Amino acid sequence: MTQGNTELRIGLETKEKLIIGTGEFELKPSRYIQVLKIKRRGKEVPIIPGSSIKGMLRINASKIAYMFNMHSCQKIKPDEIAQAHTEKHCDVCEIFGAPNKPSKIIVSDANICDERIVYNNYTGISINPMTRTTQKRALFQQETVSMGHKFEFILQTYNLTEKELELLLYSIKELEYSGIGRNGSRVVIAVKNMNEIAAPLQQKISEVFA
Repeated sequence: MTQGNTELRIGLETKEKLIIGTGEFELKPSRYIQVLKIKRRGKEVPIIPGSSIKGMLRINASKIAYMFNMHSCQKIKPDEIAQAHTEKHCDVCEIFGAPNKPSKIIVSDANICDERIVYNNYTGISINPMTRTTQKRALFQQETVSMGHKFEFILQTYNLTEKELELLLYSIKELEYSGIGRNGSRVVIAVKNMNEIAAPLQQKISEVFA
């Protein structure tokens, strides 16, 4: 049985510094990575892209699908997904989409709710993933959003089955453990529009996010 269309307003509260960098260096004089920002009412504010959130949810769903007797192809690249789907059905791709298969969810950017925003900087050094040694001239500075800030994003679902919806909800909850951003910052998750959601779904959400 499908669940129709649902809109969830998800709140995130950071419990650690949040790294959502642009990935681009500025020379100041050392290499400096800024937090990803947009302009809102003439002021630059941090944002978490919806595509990044959806990607994290997909990874979470792939990790925990087996707990619901569901299958994940464990692939990310389109050509590898297509090949994997010739061999076995993938429940995760049914939710998040695949080549020639539309996604059943849309995830908005997560906007910050706080008027006063605190940033921190720290100094790091790049590590070569192959040798596990520091790389020469790899010192950089990273801008972060301080802990204790609140963000919100909208997640819209379209015709999920009961099992797909359950997997998606637990994938959202899993963000509290896997974290968000480059450093996997811990967050607290809350569904903010419970009074707008049908009673049976309210009960399921309460079970997941209790």
